[in-house]
Amino acid sequence: MDTRLEAVKKRFDLLSPHLSEQSRRLFVAAEAQALGVGGASIVSELTGISRAVIATGMKELEGPSTKKNAKKRWGP
Repeated sequence: MDTRLEAVKKRFDLLSPHLSEQSRRLFVAAEAQALGVGGASIVSELTGISRAVIATGMKELEGPSTKKNAKKRWGP
């Protein structure tokens, strides 16, 4: 397996238990976009998350953040 793909799988395995459903969806979508053409299929195979869920995450990444999805930021 390509070391880039091994890295995607390792990141997912390490982070997944700590992520909410939405965060997991956004994470796999970002990984798929970073891989480029065919990335959704590759990430789906590596993580077991469907391409439809990854596509939903990609749409969420492209769209504006809403108050519902916004997180409070701490600091000055």
